[in-house]
Amino acid sequence: MKFALTVSSVFTLTFIAIMHDTWAVNRVLSLDGGGDYVEIAHSDSLDITEAITLEGWVFHKDAETVNEWAQAWLSKYLADPMSWDIHSDGFFIFREGREDDMLRFGAPKDEWFHIACVYDGQKQGVYINGGLAAERDWPGSIPSSSSPVQIGTHGNQYWPGMVDEVRIWNVARTHEEILSTMNAPLTGDEPGLAGYWNFDDGTAADLSPNGNHGVLEGSTQIIAATLPNSFTPANAIDVESTVINPSETFTTNISVGLTAPLYRFTFDLKFDPAILKVVDIKEGDFLSRKGIDTTVWEKPRVDNKKGVIADIRSYRTTNTAVKSKKGILAIVTFEAKQVGSSKIYLENLRLVGAENALITAHTPAGTVDIFPHGGLSGTIIDADDKTPISGARIQVSNRWCQLRYIFSNREGRYTLNGVPVGEVKVKVVRDRAYSNIVTRTHVKMGEMRTGFDFELKPHPTPEIPAPGEEPTRIRDDDEDDEDEDL
Repeated sequence: MKFALTVSSVFTLTFIAIMHDTWAVNRVLSLDGGGDYVEIAHSDSLDITEAITLEGWVFHKDAETVNEWAQAWLSKYLADPMSWDIHSDGFFIFREGREDDMLRFGAPKDEWFHIACVYDGQKQGVYINGGLAAERDWPGSIPSSSSPVQIGTHGNQYWPGMVDEVRIWNVARTHEEILSTMNAPLTGDEPGLAGYWNFDDGTAADLSPNGNHGVLEGSTQIIAATLPNSFTPANAIDVESTVINPSETFTTNISVGLTAPLYRFTFDLKFDPAILKVVDIKEGDFLSRKGIDTTVWEKPRVDNKKGVIADIRSYRTTNTAVKSKKGILAIVTFEAKQVGSSKIYLENLRLVGAENALITAHTPAGTVDIFPHGGLSGTIIDADDKTPISGARIQVSNRWCQLRYIFSNREGRYTLNGVPVGEVKVKVVRDRAYSNIVTRTHVKMGEMRTGFDFELKPHPTPEIPAPGEEPTRIRDDDEDDEDEDL
């Protein structure tokens, strides 16, 4: 389906270095040690049976706990056969009939530390803060399991403290590879990355391409917290993906986040000229330090026929480089020529720091989608006791495609933007404990429909069948509607 525009829309587009302002606020899982955890449903991408690396930043509170056992902060343990888990003092790769299946190590308490547990099919190794803490021969393979991955427990041994930057790899990372990324966030597209959760957007979303999103259980919270000073943002100019309505005007920026001082920058910006037209481009204030110093800004060359802004550049008039970690390099204004989608990406990037040192940076592409849309927001609660339900998946679709989804937060609330105008199907799912809800609604352009609430009916606890009887199957209320079009 195509939408027709009769009037060109003008908007200003911003590029933000890391979505959700990761540099300004770092968020982590906060766990009480008595029932808090995140659960990630089983998937083929997390059923790793050969080489694996399990990695994260953890904070273990040295306090009285709910049981006598060591606490687990990451596991694939709940279903039999069990695969692996990491405790406060041990790394398990499970073997049937073996009692000595734990590689023990010592780790700090009451402070943040980085841990990486590696298995290559022959050896197990544990690295604490980048140093080898324990190692042993352990030939074999990892048991394949349908167990979910859990962060903060392995079923009943809960982690008292905090967890951040959880990474699961389907390769055995080398010591050098662990050191190269342990103190910086990932882009999400690193080779071998099976799952990545950094919680900075306030959810347990998987930032890898595999979509292994987690659900917050118990009273788990995601809070603002600072990791050690050694953990610093990666150099990046990350283009934010944006959805706008026709005729909508808004402002964002081309921003940068660096770990090294910057003296000069140069890059080209490319876009689809059939969709977008450049109206203006202005210098940001990163190099000028908000007007304290002066810079030389050379007017870029705009070619709207080829879809490029060439030679976007600026340099400082003093010999010193700017030590700021984040800031705006430039502001671009576009005109939307028609409804559609355009990639926005950088080419020929050159960042020069102190003493003419070159700085490398990630430059992932963003997408600008222009189409009539609105939004939905509301609360998901238990139909019986009226308590909020966290981790419910709210998904909208129409007859052409599956569109967007979001998870409810710990208060049961959700806000879903970018819902196309017209009639859409809304499906709400919260695992097999609740009946699914499927409904339809009409979305108006530019309208955020609030109070779009749902009450999910709990499934009754199934009875255990007598020997020889068939178990009663609980039917998914939406089974016959899974592929239904509007």
